[in-house]
Amino acid sequence: MDREKYLELSARIVAVEYLVKRTIWTLASTQIADKTGQIDAVDVLRQDAISSLRRATFPSLDPAASDHVAALAEESLDRILTELLAEMEAE
Repeated sequence: MDREKYLELSARIVAVEYLVKRTIWTLASTQIADKTGQIDAVDVLRQDAISSLRRATFPSLDPAASDHVAALAEESLDRILTELLAEMEAE
């Protein structure tokens, strides 16, 4: 992959992560009145999502690659939602 394509894909991923965080924050704040409840709900979402990813398989990949992709996805999801929790707590 050339450098320009890599930068474009990286920028798109950052944009999608931003939109996901804002969407989750907006949903939490419109559904739950108090800040502590919002933070708790997002943390439960984080824990549930990580649990689901730990059970995820990717049948088109060999077992080792499938486990590796699931672990990378889990790490990414945890990072995104942990960042969101920190942002919510700081506000």
